[in-house]
Amino acid sequence: MVLVQGVQLPDHKKLRYAMLKFYGIGHTTAERILATLSINQHAIVGTLTEDQINRLGQHLTTMRIESDLRRKIRADIAHLRSVGTYRGRRHAMGLPVRGQNTQNNSMTARKLNRLDRRGFATTLSPLRQRMPPAQTWTASVVRLGATIISRLPKFL
Repeated sequence: MVLVQGVQLPDHKKLRYAMLKFYGIGHTTAERILATLSINQHAIVGTLTEDQINRLGQHLTTMRIESDLRRKIRADIAHLRSVGTYRGRRHAMGLPVRGQNTQNNSMTARKLNRLDRRGFATTLSPLRQRMPPAQTWTASVVRLGATIISRLPKFL
């Protein structure tokens, strides 16, 4: 395993596919990096020389990848929310941001468009624990409705 910028690249893979382990590097970017460093597209990670690994590491330090890119994206979303743009409000509500249909299939966006991305709760929330059982709750709603109706003006 070759360690570059805190990411371990497997020895048996081609370098252009192993570079996809970096957050922020896709197929096109990996091919461009290999072309600028004049490394063969089909080079395997285990066969790279120390000089090639060092040049790759130096080139990756100039790019915004991994935690730097995540931090920038998070800051951009926070800026959109603070300014009050449409996209920022959609991020805040956890809805699709790029114009997708929300009538049916927006569950993925509701899961992923949250800044906090909390895990699933294993216990009931305190509000949920204090709520009365369903029968008591419906009975109180019926009593409240009767109270509201009795206070209406007689001429209605």
